[in-house]
Amino acid sequence: METREHGSRRSLLGCISFALMMGAALVWMLLRRRTGTLPVNEDRTYSPPQATSVEIDITTPLVAESPEEASPAEEHRDHLETIHGIGPKFAERLHAAGVHTFSALSAQSPNRLLEIVQAQPWQKVEPERWIQEAKALTGLG
Repeated sequence: METREHGSRRSLLGCISFALMMGAALVWMLLRRRTGTLPVNEDRTYSPPQATSVEIDITTPLVAESPEEASPAEEHRDHLETIHGIGPKFAERLHAAGVHTFSALSAQSPNRLLEIVQAQPWQKVEPERWIQEAKALTGLG
């Protein structure tokens, strides 16, 4: 009985020793690789990059100057995440497909909504429910 316990202690001590040696070898290799990236005579001090001047054209407006120039899709977007089951990703995909309002959502077919959101097999998607909720929010249902 005593020899079995002594043998298991020796085995455990061997495993610990091996792990320590492998860890030391790994650290040595990483440090050697890290210090070997720069030539010996190269300066290792940090110097921030030099600023360059950039000219900006202030004559061109960045946004539409009048409301008439803005497209209707940009003027009004409903918060599609209000509908149960539509999160930020699905809303982003719906907006990318041109579905910006509850009215536009309610006009889609369930199959088209499935195509747009590209749900994963593990995601629970209920496009018929989305359409019903969108109609209720627009007052059509």
